Amino acid sequence: MVNDAPLSALITGGTKGVGRAIALRLARPGAQLFLNYRGDDAAAEATAAEATQRGAEVHTIRRNLADAPGAQSAVEAVAARTDRLDALVHSAAIPHPGYLMTQDLAEVHEAIEVGGLALLYLVRASAQLLGQGSSVLFLSGRAVETVLPAHGALAAAKALGKCMVRYLAIECAGQGISVTP
Repeated sequence: MVNDAPLSALITGGTKGVGRAIALRLARPGAQLFLNYRGDDAAAEATAAEATQRGAEVHTIRRNLADAPGAQSAVEAVAARTDRLDALVHSAAIPHPGYLMTQDLAEVHEAIEVGGLALLYLVRASAQLLGQGSSVLFLSGRAVETVLPAHGALAAAKALGKCMVRYLAIECAGQGISVTP
């Protein structure tokens, strides 16, 4: 928390899987959670309802983070409701299982955009909301370190994101923003 104010967090991929688990862990009275998702309205509604039951104020944001305008639009939806973010958690990923040599290149590109480049899109778009004491957390996975059959696109996305974390950590440190994998 910043200045004893309640937590304000944007969680991408926040309505399913690990992102959902993080959202529910952060859900408490006074917390303001912004849960980004791409398309599963039922999962978004269920996660929002459970987080709300735990006392959080929850806003779902249906946006595709596969390009900079999508990320910008997601952050604008957050900025319409708050002037600060204590936490930006980038959990969104599109696995698109397949073998790199035969997989549709559009799927590879989308996986890399959402799982990796979207971190940069989101941090840049959130610059005015993040500040002293804010945290950016990037979630990776074991496919980066261990070859998992048919997970090359996801592994490439997460490896790219992990590399960007190192650079963003240095670039954001001067504003008191921590960026960690």
